[in-house]
Amino acid sequence: MSSASPSMPARARRRHGSAHVGRAARRPEKPRPSRNHAADSGLAASGVDTTSRGPVSWFPRGRGLPTEDWAARHSLMCWVLALHLPAIVVYGLWRDHSLPHGVLAASPPALLFGAALVPGMRRVRALAASLGLLCCSVVFVHLSDGQTAMYFHFFVVVALIALYEDWTVYLLAIAFVFLASLEIGDIVTAEAAGRMEDNALVLAGLHAGFICALAGAQMVFWHYNEQSRRREEDYRQQLYEGQQSLMARLEETDRIRSDLVATVSHEFRTPLTGIRGTLLTIRRRRDRLSDAQLDGMLDSAVTYSDRLSRLLENMLTAATATGTDDNTVADLPEVVRDVIAGLTYAGNSVTVDLPPQLSVRMARQALHQVVANLVDNALVHSWPGAPVRLIAGRVGDEVVLRVRNPGPDLDPATIRQLFEPFTQRDGTATRQTDGAGMGLYVVRRLVEVHGGRLRMSSENGEIIVEVDLWAASPAAATGAAEPAPMPVPMPLPRSLRTRADLPDPPALPAGSGALLRPRGGPSGSGAGSQVPTPTPANFPKPSSARLPAVPPAAPGPRAAAEPAQGWPSSLPADWVG
Repeated sequence: MSSASPSMPARARRRHGSAHVGRAARRPEKPRPSRNHAADSGLAASGVDTTSRGPVSWFPRGRGLPTEDWAARHSLMCWVLALHLPAIVVYGLWRDHSLPHGVLAASPPALLFGAALVPGMRRVRALAASLGLLCCSVVFVHLSDGQTAMYFHFFVVVALIALYEDWTVYLLAIAFVFLASLEIGDIVTAEAAGRMEDNALVLAGLHAGFICALAGAQMVFWHYNEQSRRREEDYRQQLYEGQQSLMARLEETDRIRSDLVATVSHEFRTPLTGIRGTLLTIRRRRDRLSDAQLDGMLDSAVTYSDRLSRLLENMLTAATATGTDDNTVADLPEVVRDVIAGLTYAGNSVTVDLPPQLSVRMARQALHQVVANLVDNALVHSWPGAPVRLIAGRVGDEVVLRVRNPGPDLDPATIRQLFEPFTQRDGTATRQTDGAGMGLYVVRRLVEVHGGRLRMSSENGEIIVEVDLWAASPAAATGAAEPAPMPVPMPLPRSLRTRADLPDPPALPAGSGALLRPRGGPSGSGAGSQVPTPTPANFPKPSSARLPAVPPAAPGPRAAAEPAQGWPSSLPADWVG
């Protein structure tokens, strides 16, 4: 790895962060629709830019009030209109008009008041109430015979109409005021009309100035009112989403707790029961047991204890897994040999295809857990008698480890679930395989905290798990001084690495460090060592691949060390990490 590359813990944090975001993205939460969702959707559909800046942004958007706020304001408008009806009659009598004249003058506002109370569309009801109040203004000007003071009633009514925060209602109200000003001579006496004609310019200017000033002030208050309501809605939405996220976490925590209790009660009790039963049998019947029987029972107890130890180790690792620094290096072939040597199962074979030396920037114990859990998972879930292949090689500055085994096809949703804690492909209580469902989760945790990537695919009757880890030079694994590489300005992107999928050769290549060992059988070494493996007639022959040998990287850009054959240049869509 070049000196220009970022440190491994930094890469691990970035990858772990992106993996967390990816897993979160796979579980999307349906957002709660806002109370103005319909209005927002209408603006978006009409192409209105709701995030504009500049002078235009100061204009109110008029998206419509929430239902509760609109109902309260409409009720206020109706009450004001209702109070105007008797006031018109009383004012007409005070101005020496007859009672029928006053009642007739109050009839149009009364009809509009009734329309405002009829259930229906909000805008129609708002228009009815607004026109009713504007009619009251016209009636007061008529009854007062055009007194200037009565024109101020228009301004008060326009201010009240702005409470609806609806551009349609507001603009129609302003238009009504201007039209009423033009036709005011038709609703007053001839003497008042002549007097108004003498002061027409003064009255028109006064009227227009008040209306424009009032409209400007109302738009400012309207704008700030919308901003305040929008912030309140955003806070409410954030609070709702936070509550939903908290509830999801609590549900997930409760599920994990329940699974943990069920797992502990089953997976811990089973080996403990086996160990206790074995020890009690030896204690009571040791005089009647042969040496072979005694050794077999002791081996069984050791197997149970190993199973219990692996379960405890996986659970502790899942809870306390941490990364390492760039100086922590392990030799992958050596770790694989230790894992294969510790296999005690029978029924399947394991084929290992590795170079003689392949160093990984990971603690040895962590790498041992990764390999052991991958191999154990492949052996447990393979078809009976099916071979399991473990292939590894260096590609650029990474080590690629593959574990392939024939097995049932898995859909993408099942694959994602398998890397969660306490999850198995068959989650029923009658499943035929034991285990706590922690193996692949531990693999994912260890790979993530060490800055690696993990991928699992299933097709054509074969399951492939692939792990990418940061490579180290052989000198770092042996503790020798590593020669300083030539500085590289910037490492090439990860997507530019290349790989090759090649068919299996008739025999494993010499010098590859291949090892073939049946589960529970004696181990062999060397390129030509093979042990016959029973294969059913209907067993599908798995496709396999071997990574090409990569020559040592010469000083210079990273692309010079890449093999010529190409895998897809972009990362697959089903990366887990």
